[in-house]
Amino acid sequence: MDQHAPDDVLHAYAEQAEPEHLWQAAGRDPSLYDRLLDCLERRPAAEAAVNRARWAAWADRLTQRPGAESPVTLRARERAAYWTGKAGAYGRSRELYRDLLEDQRRVLAPTDQAVLESRHYIAYWHGMLGRYATALALHEELLRDRIAVFGEDHAQVLFSRFNIYKFLGECGRRQEALDGFRALLPDVRRIRGEDHPNTLLARLNIARYTWELGDPAGSLAQHGELLEDQRKALGDTHPAVLITRFNMAMLKAELGDSTVALAELDILLEERLARYGNPLHPEVIRTGFRRAQVIARQGDVERAAALLREVRDDRAQVLGEDHPDTLAAQAKLDELSGTDL
Repeated sequence: MDQHAPDDVLHAYAEQAEPEHLWQAAGRDPSLYDRLLDCLERRPAAEAAVNRARWAAWADRLTQRPGAESPVTLRARERAAYWTGKAGAYGRSRELYRDLLEDQRRVLAPTDQAVLESRHYIAYWHGMLGRYATALALHEELLRDRIAVFGEDHAQVLFSRFNIYKFLGECGRRQEALDGFRALLPDVRRIRGEDHPNTLLARLNIARYTWELGDPAGSLAQHGELLEDQRKALGDTHPAVLITRFNMAMLKAELGDSTVALAELDILLEERLARYGNPLHPEVIRTGFRRAQVIARQGDVERAAALLREVRDDRAQVLGEDHPDTLAAQAKLDELSGTDL
């Protein structure tokens, strides 16, 4: 893989041929099934939907051979569930993880890392579907079990703490969330390193809750410093980089520079569409929602209302009528309804 560029025809051939070759050879040497999954893992597509389809297809094939309860097949199903969520189908991903967890518990120990990982994503997708209190309770339970298995300084323990603070914030307990992320940051730096994605994500949440607790100027400065470090460590198109840029655009709008904010959101909308390959991905819809808000702030109420109707309908389709994000879009639309359209 390090001997040619990703767009080289040889790379494109190997991407398809290597897993197929290993599949055929694994009929004689079952140890090659793990290599098959490893080669898929090393070559993710840029679009989450493509990865979802690829892993789902291989999970189906591996169910036939080496079998439904093989650790290899369970691992492929986990990757299919993971990429389903990354593609924006949060509810479907949660259901896939629930089914997977039931099967994992039959063949794996309750403390197996794969079991704990499935529990993590079930909790996480509950939260992304707007069930914040449920997500928080499940993450708190998972944290206790991960500490018992791994100890306080394990990366998965840090990640459980991260999600507890995340959903504290989503439950409206923003000061507790900010305090939690500030306490987490030195531990993540010590254990994972300054440039690790988890460290950068903790900094992103500190900047976010600084904003939400009433200091947009201070938050914009924090976001700017973070963006520079994220780009060096993660590149320009990483989802966390896009979130930071999104937050900065909205902060600029709040601080009075709506023209610049709208221009940046226009660019972000195109980049998120390219990144996710799905116009109904929640992050794409979120960008559209904030664009509509900025347009309303500029005085074009009719255009903003039309965009908000699209956002509300898209969120209802993807997340459900009672999801907090759907209700937020409807509330903003109701707010505009008193304006002369």
